[in-house]
Amino acid sequence: MVYYSIFQIKTIEGLATVRSQAFLLRGKNKIINNSINPIKKRKGEKRLTQSELAFLGEISQPTISQFEIGGVVPSEVQIRKITEILGIGPGTLNKELHQFYEDKKKELKKRIEGEQGNAKIPV
Repeated sequence: MVYYSIFQIKTIEGLATVRSQAFLLRGKNKIINNSINPIKKRKGEKRLTQSELAFLGEISQPTISQFEIGGVVPSEVQIRKITEILGIGPGTLNKELHQFYEDKKKELKKRIEGEQGNAKIPV
């Protein structure tokens, strides 16, 4: 299932309308509770948008989006830039990202097991 939301962001030229989509993972008629990506969490604490973090870190906004949904793992250089902006240490962010990706892997494996019956996937 996909949900769309429409919102406006500030740009140099003025306001721009953006369509965002969120995917919900379902397992046996219940939504799987995803852990929050630490980049997204910390960005929110600093009241930064993806576009603002991207601009400050010289990283594209779609790349920041991919970091937040777990589609792409940030490189060491990108982690250094992001941690400088967010005011945390690289070790802290690496530890939090590692936990996020491990949780995401477990959720996906549970979903696959649910769809395949009793098939087991090593964790």
